[in-house]
Amino acid sequence: MSWKVALAVTLVVAAGTAAASAGSPNLLIPETSDDTVMLFNGFDGSLINPTFIVDTDILPFGASSPRNAVVAGNEIWFNDNSRDAVYRFSLDGTTFLGAIDTGLDDTRSLTVVGSTVYVSNDGTSNGAPGDNTVVTIDIPTASITGSFATNGEIEDILSFNGGLLINDIDNDNLDLYDLNGNFLSTFHDSPGTFNSGFIRDPQQMTLSSNGILAVSDSFPSGIFEYDLAGNQTNFWLTAAVGNPRGVHELGNGNIIFTSASGVHILDPNNGQITTSHGGVSARYIEPIPEPSSLLLLGLAGGLVTLRRRSR
Repeated sequence: MSWKVALAVTLVVAAGTAAASAGSPNLLIPETSDDTVMLFNGFDGSLINPTFIVDTDILPFGASSPRNAVVAGNEIWFNDNSRDAVYRFSLDGTTFLGAIDTGLDDTRSLTVVGSTVYVSNDGTSNGAPGDNTVVTIDIPTASITGSFATNGEIEDILSFNGGLLINDIDNDNLDLYDLNGNFLSTFHDSPGTFNSGFIRDPQQMTLSSNGILAVSDSFPSGIFEYDLAGNQTNFWLTAAVGNPRGVHELGNGNIIFTSASGVHILDPNNGQITTSHGGVSARYIEPIPEPSSLLLLGLAGGLVTLRRRSR
């Protein structure tokens, strides 16, 4: 076998692997122990890079509490809970592009819908609109365009069914709003009692193959699953590794989640928990596209064509 054929075969196999995991983008997870943004494999939850964004070396004054990193247009944006700012980076995590550092206070999470980023806000410092509000930011101009009030203190916002699913940690509910901030209905009404049947202090929410996953920061500490009508269908206790914060379904069907002790993997079939990366205080989990798979496929296809023509 010639080196051209060997290289082509190697690339085709790698390209096939990349194509197979194309539905499982890698994952961005900020952590507040060292104030970095980590990168994890979206298929099996393994650690790829613990310092994908080393913001303390780049940002003015350094970051203090990065919470949620999302892909906004052709950039990565993440909010800093203590600095009351949203920071912008290149998609490869190496270049600081600027900050939105006025009009925000005590931010917890971000979500992207079209050309708009919705930011949870709690406070009036720094010119922010007040408690229990959502601030909207235009992605192309990186400028604040407005805000709206919600029913209670917010931890997370999820793009859902053409609108927004926003959790209310004052009332332990998950509420539906339209994109203009009008309240539509309560998606899941929780009594918030000390019972494993009900979520309390909900944190991150995410879409899953069976509906929606959400985590509970107070007893019972665990991961809840709801169908698309808001009915609870599953609950997994995670108290052994701490109160969960972020959650995401992996490509292999397992569930990756975060806590103050690290990043963990739950097998939903048996409830078994393993730790992917410990020793960090990890936060919310968001997907990031993997453009290299397309390049790899192109290279493999080109080399196979070259081999066929050389016969």
